[in-house]
Amino acid sequence: MMPGVPDPWLFLMDRHPEVKVYLRADLGRRWGQTVWRDGVPEIHLAVDLGRIQRRCTLAHELHHVMRGAPCRPLCPQDEADVIDETARFLLPDLRVVATALARWDLPAAAEQLQVTRNVLTERVDSLSDEEIAELAEMIEAATEPADGQAALAVCVDSEKRSPRRATRVRKHSCRRVLRESN
Repeated sequence: MMPGVPDPWLFLMDRHPEVKVYLRADLGRRWGQTVWRDGVPEIHLAVDLGRIQRRCTLAHELHHVMRGAPCRPLCPQDEADVIDETARFLLPDLRVVATALARWDLPAAAEQLQVTRNVLTERVDSLSDEEIAELAEMIEAATEPADGQAALAVCVDSEKRSPRRATRVRKHSCRRVLRESN
C-alpha cells in the first residue's frame, strides 16, 4: 500500500470499537450494509468480497456509522454524500493520487492506492476547481505529458469555456479522461 493511504480497519478499532463487523453470505448484490440494533451499529460485509472491495465497503459503511442512526429512510443525496466522503477519506492526499495516476493506468493506480476503480473515479469527480488545477499540475510535474495522465488538465480548461455548465463538464471530462487512461 502506498504511504498516505488510511486504513479503515484501524480507524474502526480506534474510533468506533463498539461497532461489530460481520461477514455475511446473504446480502444479495449488496457489498455491505449498516444495521442499527438498539442504537448500536453493526456493519455487515459480503463474505465474497476481495480485500480491496472489503476495505472500501468498510470505509463506506463507517461513514454511515459516523452520520449516526438515520431518522428517516436513506435518500439518494445521503448516499451520494457518503460515497463522496468515503472517497475523500480513503484518498485524502492529492499528491498520493497524482503520483499513482502519473505512474499507472486507472486499474493499476486504483490497486496501488488500495481502492476500487469506482472510489478513485469518484475522488477525481468530486474535486473542487482548485483541486483539479492542483492535481493536473502535480501529474504533469511527475511525468512527461501523456494522453491519459496529463489530459486531466482538460478538466481545468473545460471550465474556462463554459462557466454555466462547469460542474457537469468537469465531471464528464474527468470521467472521460480516466476511461481513456485505461
